[in-house]
Amino acid sequence: MKTSDLRDWLAPQLPAGLTIVIGPRIPSMPDDMVILTRTSGPGLSVENVLDTVGFQVRVRGNQNRPDSVETLADVVDRVFVDADYPLTIGGTHVTVIQRSGGAPAAMPYAPDGDRSNWTCNYLITYAR
Repeated sequence: MKTSDLRDWLAPQLPAGLTIVIGPRIPSMPDDMVILTRTSGPGLSVENVLDTVGFQVRVRGNQNRPDSVETLADVVDRVFVDADYPLTIGGTHVTVIQRSGGAPAAMPYAPDGDRSNWTCNYLITYAR
């Protein structure tokens, strides 16, 4: 499962013009942005037919507008949580995408222009 395939599947379901980048590098601009970073997950299951990897979704908003980034983080979360599984992403059969913990949460302010950041971690299970 490529992070670029996940980005391409997610993009049309979010507000038009929103920048979605593949982390872990976070560009300094633009303000409103979604960063997808693949992480480790539980791994193989069902006799090595399914694999589960993690990914972090970080949402960054405009300066001094924490309410707008919270709303955007919730929109992204709903796309993953409410999707009609199973589905296909970039030719890969995905059985489920689920949170690895709770709902999106605020991160401490970073010295990047007082922009709010929210994050949530997910697990994606797919056929190998």
